[in-house]
Amino acid sequence: MRKTVSRLVSALLLTAALLGTACLAASAADVTFSDVKGHWGESYIYSGVQKGYINGYTDGTFQPDKTVSRAEFSKMLNQAIGMKTTAAVSFKDVAVNAWYYEEVRRAVAAGYIAGYSDNTFRADTPITRQEAAVMVARVVSPPETLKTLTTLNDNASVASWAQPYVKVVYTKGYMEGDDNGDFRPEDPLTRAAAAKVITTLLEGETIITSNQTISIDDMKYKDTLFANNVTISSALGSGGVTLENCRVIGALTVNGGGASSGLVLDNTALNKLTVSDGDGNVHVLLTGGTEVKQATLSSGAFLEESGSLTGTGVTDLTLQGSLDSDTVKLSGDFGVVTVNNSAFVNAVKGDIDEIVIAKKANLVLQNGDVATLTVDKAASGASINLSSSVVVDKAVINASATFTGEGEIAWAVENASDITYETEPDRLDEYDDGSYDPEADYEGLTPTISPSSGSTDVACSRVIKLTFDQTIYKLSGSSMTAAYLEDEVIELRKGSSRGSQVPFTAEISSSGRVVSITPDSQLSSGTKYYVIVNRGTLTNSKGDTNPKASFSFTTEKDTYLTPTVSPASGKTGVSCSSQIKLTFSEAVYKDTGADLTSSYVENSVVELREGSVDGPLKSFSAVISSTRKLITITPDSDLKDDTVYYVIVNKETLSDYDGNLNSRFTSVFSTGSTVDALIAFDPENKAENVLPDTDITISFAYALQRYGGTTLRESYLESTAISLRRSSSTGSEVEFTASLSDDGKSVTLTPVEELSNATTYYVIINENTLQYKDGEKVPRTTSYFETNDGKSRIGELKAENIAVSTADLLVSATADGTVELTVKPSSGDGFTEEFDVRAGEEKTVALTGLYPSTRYTVSATVTDKAGNTSSSTSVSFTTGAVTLELEVADVTRNSATVTAGFDAPGRLTISYSPYSPKESGTVLSNFRPADGVTEKSVELTELKEKTSYTVTLTYTSDNDKRTTKRVTFTTDSISSDASLASLQIAGADGTYNAVAGSNNTYTAVISASGAKAVQLIPTAKDDGAAIKVNGKPVESGEPSEDMSITVGQELTATIEVTAENGTVKTYTLTVTVNQ
Repeated sequence: MRKTVSRLVSALLLTAALLGTACLAASAADVTFSDVKGHWGESYIYSGVQKGYINGYTDGTFQPDKTVSRAEFSKMLNQAIGMKTTAAVSFKDVAVNAWYYEEVRRAVAAGYIAGYSDNTFRADTPITRQEAAVMVARVVSPPETLKTLTTLNDNASVASWAQPYVKVVYTKGYMEGDDNGDFRPEDPLTRAAAAKVITTLLEGETIITSNQTISIDDMKYKDTLFANNVTISSALGSGGVTLENCRVIGALTVNGGGASSGLVLDNTALNKLTVSDGDGNVHVLLTGGTEVKQATLSSGAFLEESGSLTGTGVTDLTLQGSLDSDTVKLSGDFGVVTVNNSAFVNAVKGDIDEIVIAKKANLVLQNGDVATLTVDKAASGASINLSSSVVVDKAVINASATFTGEGEIAWAVENASDITYETEPDRLDEYDDGSYDPEADYEGLTPTISPSSGSTDVACSRVIKLTFDQTIYKLSGSSMTAAYLEDEVIELRKGSSRGSQVPFTAEISSSGRVVSITPDSQLSSGTKYYVIVNRGTLTNSKGDTNPKASFSFTTEKDTYLTPTVSPASGKTGVSCSSQIKLTFSEAVYKDTGADLTSSYVENSVVELREGSVDGPLKSFSAVISSTRKLITITPDSDLKDDTVYYVIVNKETLSDYDGNLNSRFTSVFSTGSTVDALIAFDPENKAENVLPDTDITISFAYALQRYGGTTLRESYLESTAISLRRSSSTGSEVEFTASLSDDGKSVTLTPVEELSNATTYYVIINENTLQYKDGEKVPRTTSYFETNDGKSRIGELKAENIAVSTADLLVSATADGTVELTVKPSSGDGFTEEFDVRAGEEKTVALTGLYPSTRYTVSATVTDKAGNTSSSTSVSFTTGAVTLELEVADVTRNSATVTAGFDAPGRLTISYSPYSPKESGTVLSNFRPADGVTEKSVELTELKEKTSYTVTLTYTSDNDKRTTKRVTFTTDSISSDASLASLQIAGADGTYNAVAGSNNTYTAVISASGAKAVQLIPTAKDDGAAIKVNGKPVESGEPSEDMSITVGQELTATIEVTAENGTVKTYTLTVTVNQ
C-alpha cells in the first residue's frame, strides 16, 4: 500500500473557520457522535476524527448528510495535498477579506477549479458529486489505465465534461457508486462523502509537499503527487530522470539532463514546465497519457511527443530567453507555439497548429508543417527564415516583417505594410492600408440550419446541417477541422440550452461552408434539442468573428413504446441481487387498453431469460408504478454469477393511451465481465488501418426481415437498408454487393471496387428498413472505420503477458515486409530481432531473457519488398519484479540448511550474521545457476548454540539491479533432559509397558509364554540423550540385547540416561515373570 509522505491535515475538514460554526474540541479518542451510528460513512468519519482532520459540532452531532460548498471542498483539498502556491484571482464575488480568499487562490493556482463565465466563483454553492470528482481528479496522480463507467447504472447521467474525471476517481476508488450501483453525479456532496473522499485519497496517494530538487542520475518517481515545485538540478549533468504516473501541481523546472531521455514524462500531468538547461541539448520525452498545460523553453532542447503518446502532450509552448545560438527541436503535434525571442526551430516530425511571433525576433524554422503563422503587431521588424522543407498553410501578418528562404506559404494575409518575401506566397490578401477593420459578432457568420429552427416531428436519425454563406475558419485563421468544430464551436444539448451535451461527429464540406452534425447515437424520441454555435469561435477571410447562434427542434414521438432499461443493455458486472427497471416515456396499458397488472406483466409482457434469447426462463415478480411509466422486475432468487441475461418485452402486449401497440424489445446484460452486442460490425466501430480489400460484416442477434414483415432480399439490403458512404455519414455512396447468411443473422458487404487508402468509411443501417423476425425493429445504427494509407508502416505494436523475464509483442504491418524490432532496456544491454510479416496479419513475438523490474522500450520498423522503410513506432512496458523465496530448515545447535528460490536468471549471494566464529559470513557469492534451475541450497556450519542468525539472500540481475530477502532463525541449545519418555518389554506374546514409580523406578508383570528371553525398549524424552541398559549402549526407541528370564523369578535391569549437557539419571526396572 502506498504511504503518504506528508499529510498536512491538522485541521483539514470542517473547522470552525471552514464551516462558520463551532466544532468540538474534545480529543479524537473520546469523541462519539449521536447521529452517525449505523451510518454508511461511520468508519470514515471516526477514522478522520482519530487522525485529527475532521470534527463535529458542539451539540455532539456530526451531521453526516449536510452538504459541502465549493469553497469548503477547496480548502479540504488544499490542506490535504499541502498546496502552498497561490495565483491572482479577480472573481467579483470573492472578497479579499473572505475566509476562503486564500483557498480560492490556491485552488486556481493548482488548476483544479475555475469560476463561471460571468466571472463569479459561487463559493457557498453546494458542490455536486461530479464537480468534486473533477477537482479530485485534477490533483491526484494519473492511473495507468482507466475503468469504464458502464458498471454504474446511471453512467449516462454523468455530464460529458465530467466523464473523464469521474473515470479517474472511480478507477482509483476515491468515489464509487452506492449500494444500488448509482453514482448520482448531480447530487450534492455530503460531509460523510467528503470524509470518505479525503480519507481514501490520503491512503491512496504518495504526496511530496515540500519543494523537490533532483540531482541523482536514473532517478525514477512513480505514482507520486508533487504538491509544489520540482527542480531538476544542473548537477544532474547528462543524466536522466523519469516521472511515471505522476502529477506536479507546482512548476517543473529543468536545469540539467542528457541529450538522450534527460527527462521522461510517462503518463504524467504538469501544470507548468520550464526548460533552462545551460548545455541547450536536454531531451524531454512525453509518452503515455502525459499532459503539459504550459511549457516554456529558455534554452535549446529536444521536446518529443512519442508515437505512443495518448494524452494531449504540450498544449501551450513559449520560446523565450537566449535561443539564438541553440536549436529547439520539436517532434510531435503541438498547439500554439509563442515566440518571444530569436530562435532556431526544427520541427522534425508532426505538425504545429499555430506559431505566434509575439515580439520582434529572428525565427529560423528548419522543418515542419505549420497551420497558421501569426506576426503580432508588437513584433514589427521580425525576420522569419523558412527552409525549403517548411510548409505554412496560412500566415497572418499584422506588422512589418521579412520572410526569407524557400519555404512555402500557401496563403498570406497582410494587415500591415513593409512585408517582403524571398519566396512569394501562393495566395496573397492585402489589407495593409487599414481600410478594413474586422467586425465582431458579424451577422454574415450566422448559419442557417436544417431542420429549420422550431421544427417538430424531426426524425431521430436526422443529420443536422449548418450552412454558412462564406468559408469559415478557426478563430486563429487556420483551416477548419472537425475536431475544432466538436470541441470549440458547436454544442448539441438535450432538453434545454443548458441541458446535457449530446456527443456528435462533425464534418466540414470541401468548400468550408457546410457543417454536418451526426449524433453518435440516435436522438431520443419526443425530445427538444438545441444546437448552439458559440460566440467568437469562427472567423472569415477578413478576420470578422461570429455572434452566438442558437437553434432548436423537437424529434418525432416514438410510437413503439420502447423502454429505457436499467441495467443498461450491454452492461457488465451487474450485481446478482439487482432489480431490473423498465421506464417508458408515457403511461402503458394492456394490449386491450385495460389497466396494467403485475400478473399480466409476469405472464404475458416480460421474459427474463438466462444464457440466450431462447434460454431458461427466470421467474420474477413485477411492480407497476402509480404513473404506469415504470415496471420494476425483482427476480425470485439471485441471478447467477458470470451469466448473461436477456430482458424481452413481447410484441403487442402493451399499448399507449391512443391504443398504439408496442413492438418487441430486447436488452441484454451480464453479471460477468463480457456480453455480446445485439449488432456487431467487422471492422469494428472506429477501427483504423483497415486493408482496402476488406469485406464488411454486420452480425445480428436474431434473424432479419424487411421492415413490415416481408421477405428480406439482398437487393433490398443494397438499395435501401444499408448504406456505405465515403468520408462522412452523408458523404458519397460506395457501391457494394450484399450477401445474407443462411440463418439470416449476418450480412456481408463486398465493395464493387477496392476502397481508397487513408479514407474513412461509414456503414449505416438506415431507419425503418429492417426488423427481426419476431417484429422487433432494428434501430438506425452507424459504424465507421478508416483504411490504411497504403504506406509501409507498423499497424499495431502492443505488449502483453508481461512477466519477470518474458513478454509477448503483438505486431502487425500494413504491407508485406520485414519487421525489425529494437528492444532497449532502461539499463543494461538491448537486442534486435527481425522477422517477416504479411499485411494485416497479427504476429506474436516472444521476448525472453529480459531483465526484471526494468522498463523496456521496443521500437519497430517495417521494410516492404520495394525497400521502403517505415518510420519507427514504439511501445514501452515494465517487467515484473523477481520473486525470491528463502527458507531455513534442519536447524541444530551448530548447523542449518538454507534454501533460496528465484524465478529469473541472475546472480545469487547468500550471507548470514553474526559472523562469529567464522571470519566471513558469505557462503555463496555471485553464484549463477544453470538454465532452468530455480533453487539453490547451502549448509551453514560451525554455528553457535542458542544464537539468533539473520540470513540475507541478494539477487543481482544482469543489468545490476538488486533485490534482497531476509529470514531470521535461532540455533538449538544443549539439552539437560535425561528423562525417559517410556520403557517397554518385548516378550514372546507382545509388548508390555513398564509402569513408572517413585525414585526413578519402573515395574512390570509379563507372561513368559515359553520364551527364555525378553528385550527392553527404552525411549528418551530428548532425541539427543544417550541410553545404556545394564551398561551397554542402546539407541532411543530401539530394543536392547536379549535378557534371560525364568518363570517365577524377577528380572532386574538398570537403565542409564545421559543428557546432552552430561546430566545422568539412572532408572531401575523390576519385571515379574509369570507362566
